[in-house]
Amino acid sequence: MNLSGTKVIIFIATLFVVLCLAVLLAIDSACHPISNHFCRLWLSFQWETIVAGLLGLSGGAFAWIGVVKQIRSQRKDFERNIAANKRRYNIQLIEFCSTIRDTANTGLRGFQETIFPKGMILMVKAQLESIPVQDAPIFALDEIVRALSRLQNLKREALVFLAAYEPYLSTEEIWHASQSKIEPKDGHISNILKEIESVAGYLISLAQDELDNL
Repeated sequence: MNLSGTKVIIFIATLFVVLCLAVLLAIDSACHPISNHFCRLWLSFQWETIVAGLLGLSGGAFAWIGVVKQIRSQRKDFERNIAANKRRYNIQLIEFCSTIRDTANTGLRGFQETIFPKGMILMVKAQLESIPVQDAPIFALDEIVRALSRLQNLKREALVFLAAYEPYLSTEEIWHASQSKIEPKDGHISNILKEIESVAGYLISLAQDELDNL
């Protein structure tokens, strides 16, 4: 029920009450003094008490209508806020996933077969460390929650592997001979970076679908 419809109902109800009171008061006035049997019955009826009760019920009904309208208004505000929060979160998620995907892609480009440029190792490690993986909000899709959890684990694994190479790198080598290369213990870091890239891309598609549906 919209606002204009409620106003019409209230106006009609008020008009009906006024007319009924006018009729009752007219009858009451006509029965003074008591002129017949009907007037005796009428004056013993105590209609004022009944009308007062009906007015009380009407007041309660109007109060109930007001509460229902307020609840509906608050629900709409809540839904709008949730939609705004979802939109803001998914935009931030796309930006975050684009950043971490680009970082993984940079590492993959620098990974040449089983040889990793020394400077690239610490650059990718520093970039991954600077990108926090935030927990998903309560309204996030289950797929997003699971993918974020997987991304967090992959990031942790990548940092462990990259940190394992640090003892082989001196500061002078990092800054002055960044193109020199070392032999990693295995190629697992490449697989981790590929999966980070894949999961981040999947999250971007999920977030974009959410934005399109809002």
